[in-house]
Order: sequence, then structure tokens, then C-alpha cells
Amino acid sequence: MRSFGTEISGNRMRGGELSEAQRVYCLAQVEAGVLTSKVAEALSCTQRCVQKTVARWKATSSTTSQARTGRPPILSSRGYRQLRRCARKNPQIEYSKLIEEAGLQDVRATHPRVSRCTVQRALANEGLRKFRAKRRPKISTRTAKSRLALAHAWQGFNWGRQVFRFSDECSVARGSGHNTT
Repeated sequence: MRSFGTEISGNRMRGGELSEAQRVYCLAQVEAGVLTSKVAEALSCTQRCVQKTVARWKATSSTTSQARTGRPPILSSRGYRQLRRCARKNPQIEYSKLIEEAGLQDVRATHPRVSRCTVQRALANEGLRKFRAKRRPKISTRTAKSRLALAHAWQGFNWGRQVFRFSDECSVARGSGHNTT
């Protein structure tokens, strides 16, 4: 028993939990009539751990751990949908206004039901990040046709031995103040 138990005792899982192999070993030893204190000593765990493992096996007939419950999500699926809609409708909206518009602001309280970090995390899960969303400039059909004609005109050009300089510089005017666009 000792030699097998020392092999098993080294395979501890994260968080001090027994591994599957250790649980099976524990159950087999207890079934064989070995005292729980001896099994615990061989596994380098507490006697209570061995007793709980045996009790769990009798109750569920399984050696796997139960799922942890954890904290329930603050936002419901409806809250996620509301945030996504409001953020896509108005990409330049501030977080405080977004919370208010999505209906996540408690009117009787002085603070919102969800924090700014929760909203940021929810929007990040949807692919909406901190960068301001820019809308594509609309062009007229005449401009679109002239761009397509230019592309067709240069399509068969031989770029082999020619030297060209391209410039992608342009001027951009930013808004001033707190809410820049």
C-alpha cells in the first residue's frame, strides 16, 4: 500500500483537490477495509477529505467534482441586448449615458445597477472596444463609378520597372474639448 500510495500522493490537482486517480485509489482502499486515516496518510491529505470522497461516491456514483456555483451574472440576456443596441445606435455615447439609455440606471438610487467595468466587459464580449467607432463615409453613385473606372484603367498596368511614390497623408480635423470625434 505504501509504495502505491506515495506514487499517487504526488499527483495533486490545483487548489489542493484530489485527482481522479487519487479518488479511485481512495475508494478502492476504503472498499478493501483500510482505515481512512491510513488512506489519508498515504495520499497526504486529511481524513475528512477521504470521508467526503467516499460520501460523494455513495451519493452520486461519480468521482468527478461537482460544478462550482459562483456568483450569478449581473446582466441578464436582455441587459446585454439593450447595451449592444444602444452602443451600436450611438457609437460616441459615454458610458454613463449608455447605462441610462439601456435602462440599467436605478431611478431611485444615486448610482447605477451595473458598474462601468461590467458594461465595458459586456461590450468587449460583443467585440465593441474602447476605440471610437467610425462610420464609413457615404459616396454618391457618380463617385463610386468614377473610382471603379480608375481601378479598371490601372488594372493591367505593368508595375515591374517603374518607380512610384505613394503618399497616404491627409489632414484630419479633430473636435475640441472633452468629447472629441
